[in-house]
Amino acid sequence: MPGGQTDPTYRYTPAQQRRLVQNLASIYSDIDSRQYHSHPYTPHLIKAWHGRLFDGVRDHAGRIRSRDFGPEVLVFGPNRSVHRDFVLAQLVAHCSDATSLIAELDARSAKFDIHSISEAVKVSSYVHADLIRIHPFIDGNGRVARVVLDWILQGVGFPNCIAFHIPGAEYKDVLNHYYATTDIDPLIDLVLRALSFPLT
Repeated sequence: MPGGQTDPTYRYTPAQQRRLVQNLASIYSDIDSRQYHSHPYTPHLIKAWHGRLFDGVRDHAGRIRSRDFGPEVLVFGPNRSVHRDFVLAQLVAHCSDATSLIAELDARSAKFDIHSISEAVKVSSYVHADLIRIHPFIDGNGRVARVVLDWILQGVGFPNCIAFHIPGAEYKDVLNHYYATTDIDPLIDLVLRALSFPLT
């Protein structure tokens, strides 16, 4: 089943790795300059970020799994993705749910206190984890979901690139815990710790 380290879909040459890093840096630069600030959170935006990330690296850039494209199910850790036949419908529902949550954050952003910080981290963590649950793309789901997490936090006043300060092994553990139990608190705690990381 796709998703293993031996699957060629998930292997990159050094040149491709460099291109991925450059593409990701370009996306973050545009987020930091607030070019995406007024964009609604839609499947189109998610696909656009994936398209930019994999531009010049993979021909599936920006393309979600569907009835006639991609593996039926992807395995990530002990988890299984949404079946490809239901990816689009679940992505639309995900974006609708997330848009409501983000709108509530925007309404509170003028009052940037402990409660609003906590809510921002909770919303961004949930949206991030839910996008990974769907696994809409053949590859790059984690990268795009981390862009989403940072975009939401940046939109309410946090600095960019928070996701880079999240320890990888612990991150996987808390995500797996969430998918097994629906307890998102460990992921929220991890993101809060990343927010306190000294930025240089």
